[in-house]
Amino acid sequence: MSTAIREYIVRNIVTAIERISIDNGYDVDIKKVYRIPTSAFSSMVYPYAVVIDTGETLEEGKPVNYTTCFLKIQVVFYNQQWNNIRELSIQYISAIEFALHTDPTLGGYVVDLDVINNETFGTTETAPYGGGSVTFMVQYRHLIGNPYAQ
Repeated sequence: MSTAIREYIVRNIVTAIERISIDNGYDVDIKKVYRIPTSAFSSMVYPYAVVIDTGETLEEGKPVNYTTCFLKIQVVFYNQQWNNIRELSIQYISAIEFALHTDPTLGGYVVDLDVINNETFGTTETAPYGGGSVTFMVQYRHLIGNPYAQ
């Protein structure tokens, strides 16, 4: 069986986030990108990001013969740097937004890609990490009853 268009989209988002590095011209580095929710207290390599496809809504027959899908994607990032974590988190948010808008079609699969939310979270002395998240709404289409074909 082929790969579903939704899977191609998520893979392309992961690839875009993996390119975020100082060597590639960004102000920050993301060392690793995961596709499963993780705990910031686990033995992850910081800074890291988690790409979560949280669900989608579907509209069949718009346009005719197609299912229009609205896929919600959240990119959550974590960093262990204590100093200036808020400013650093804003840099990560900006880098993630820029990386995904470098190719807003994500390889030709996406009709529309919009940032719908971003937020930061801070640190405490007992949990010396911070980060944030960027949430996107991705619109794409596939043939009715065939999530593998555009």
